[in-house]
Amino acid sequence: MERKIFRVKGVIFKRKLLRAKKKKEGISTYRKVVMPFDVEISAVSEKDALEKIYSIYGGVHKVKRTQIKIEEVREISPEEVQDIQLKKFIEAVQNGEF
Repeated sequence: MERKIFRVKGVIFKRKLLRAKKKKEGISTYRKVVMPFDVEISAVSEKDALEKIYSIYGGVHKVKRTQIKIEEVREISPEEVQDIQLKKFIEAVQNGEF
């Protein structure tokens, strides 16, 4: 199976707990936080790329899949890659190091 490179754009919606003021002790106050992301990922198919995104961001930011909204998934060529680590990995694979 040949691996492809995908660029995934989306948004994470998260609730952040604020510190309670002295007047409002015992009452939790939350603020909505919106975190946009733009990630390049190597995967076999578009479905696998989405599964990796849900897995990575769900674990790092402690959010559920329903809180991650994917706006765009696009396959890109190796020349369009901007992520330095992914570029080095592609070059290593092409040189036969892996």
